[in-house]
Amino acid sequence: MCEMIGKYGVGYKPPSYHDIREKLLKQAVNKTDEILEDYKEEWKKTGCTIMSDGWTDKKRRSICNFLVNNPKGTIFLYSLDTSYISKTTDKVLKMLDDVVEFVGEENVVQVVTDNATNFKAVGELLMQKRERLYWTPCAAHCIDLIFEDFEKNLKVHELTIKKGRKITTYINGRSMLMSLLKKFTKGRDFDKTSSEEWKTSKFGTSQEGKKVQYVVLDSRFWKNVSTCLKAAAPLMVVLRLVDSDVKPAMGFIYEEMDCAKEKIRSNFNDIKKSYEEVWRRIGARWDNQLHRPLHAATYFLNPYFHYEPNFRSDDGGEVKEVLYFCMRRLIPDMAERRKVNLQIVEFHNARGLFGMEDAKECRKELNPREWWDMFGDGTLELKRFAIRILSLTCSSSGCDEWITEEANDVVEIDQVEGENDGENVHLDEATTDPALDALDLDNKTFGNNEDAQHSSEEELDEDDDGDDDAIIKDWRIRHREFGISIYDSSKKLSSPDHVVLEHFNPVCRNVVLCGM
Repeated sequence: MCEMIGKYGVGYKPPSYHDIREKLLKQAVNKTDEILEDYKEEWKKTGCTIMSDGWTDKKRRSICNFLVNNPKGTIFLYSLDTSYISKTTDKVLKMLDDVVEFVGEENVVQVVTDNATNFKAVGELLMQKRERLYWTPCAAHCIDLIFEDFEKNLKVHELTIKKGRKITTYINGRSMLMSLLKKFTKGRDFDKTSSEEWKTSKFGTSQEGKKVQYVVLDSRFWKNVSTCLKAAAPLMVVLRLVDSDVKPAMGFIYEEMDCAKEKIRSNFNDIKKSYEEVWRRIGARWDNQLHRPLHAATYFLNPYFHYEPNFRSDDGGEVKEVLYFCMRRLIPDMAERRKVNLQIVEFHNARGLFGMEDAKECRKELNPREWWDMFGDGTLELKRFAIRILSLTCSSSGCDEWITEEANDVVEIDQVEGENDGENVHLDEATTDPALDALDLDNKTFGNNEDAQHSSEEELDEDDDGDDDAIIKDWRIRHREFGISIYDSSKKLSSPDHVVLEHFNPVCRNVVLCGM
């Protein structure tokens, strides 16, 4: 605000208290309503996803955010203080059902929530009541839980993460060490603790500093880090895919999750005893929570995969069966569904516009929704169905963008002022800074690492005949293939070769970065 006043120059007269409360507020509300109407028109064309996520603010209140996502962008609807709402199935169901009613059932293709048990039960009830939409658990949250399972149940992951936290917690908590780190690594993460400056500093001679140095110089630690990466790196690719807004992830997650499992097996040289526990932990979450009908249906309609030799259309009939199941739910009109069935044959055999050279060349160049928009005009009913489901997001991670201290302040002000509560809340809930720009869901900020426990742990040493550099290289290639940056943009790391482990928990993503 001060910057804008300075740009205006001498003579600026601020608006009066009355103008702010009345005229300017009404103008802002009207502008917000106009933008919201534009979004609603897009919801009718392409469908949308209702995203829901819960969090706890600084006053220990339970807050639930609701947003709507579609290809035009993500818009914030409102937050509810659920601190005094009983978390019974009926109450949560009504809360979600009210959002669907507000957006319009005919516009909603899916509702995405976290994976809590009560939401799973509510999701099934919501699908029974609203027969033309799906409930889907958040894919990013599911993968977070897989990483948490690794840490809790796989000893090498548990001890390696604990040691990594010890290093980063020690350094990140000391500004002088951070400066020393940047000097020697030129912005990369640390790779030496044997400089004279380290040895002669109070840090290098302290007991805690010596413990950290011992871990960093221990080759067994880095070998265990490599073992952890063999399991974690392929899943990180999937996590970045579903947590990104570069492309709609719905058409990719079905195949990419299977690719991740196969890559893990390859990383462990096809030795079953080395990867079977990792696979079991993945399956416990993926098969029981995340393996949803929309994932397989969008895989079938994704031109990126559909025309490939290894496309799994005949894999036990699962993909086709789920596709037709989705069609029955999302296309209630029998006559329209009959047309779609015939048009699927045209798509499958690449006839008409689908068989044009341009369409073939763009199968991997355009995102699936854009491809259908460009080349699906010969099969209008199928085009509409494909765009509605291929435009969907896989996670509710966009809700994280709205967890701000400023939101708390606005709620308090509204409660004190009283007169314009409805308008103030509506304005704050529906606008961003600047007003109503679509969210960039890929621009994440990781939380601080939790305090490390400085107890001594038993060293683990696993057989490792794999090529560590090849694992990192493949990780980079997979990210570039989908146009996704490996790193969070706020980290500004220049080389992926300096990442050895990322550990995610379901509350906030804590990153452990060490040098190789």
